Amino acid sequence: MAATLLQLVNRVRREIGWEDVAAVTDRVSVILVDLIGAAQREVLETLEWNFTDRHDGVLKLVKK
Repeated sequence: MAATLLQLVNRVRREIGWEDVAAVTDRVSVILVDLIGAAQREVLETLEWNFTDRHDGVLKLVKK
């Protein structure tokens, strides 16, 4: 399941008990965009990916 950046921001906002937003315009949402981007870079850049292999992989994240 793919998620847009706005969906990811709203998921984080819901986790901390805040309302969803329709656009990433307020300061908190912009900060969340930066943090989500940093987390994505951490995951994608610290692992070694073999792009010659093709497969239908699924990454399942478990909420704790």
